[in-house]
Amino acid sequence: MSLPEAIMTEVMKMTDAQRHELLDFAKALRQKEERETTALMEAIVSENEEAFKELAK
Repeated sequence: MSLPEAIMTEVMKMTDAQRHELLDFAKALRQKEERETTALMEAIVSENEEAFKELAK
């Protein structure tokens, strides 16, 4: 059984309330990853600001 099939099998056994909680959790995980990626990108830009300014000349 593939991962999507296994997830669907488990989700179908849940109540609507559990499905909503699972959806909220999935969204929170995605948002956490987006925040971490943004923080990493901002750190890279900040650490290399002078080099970027030099390249822009």
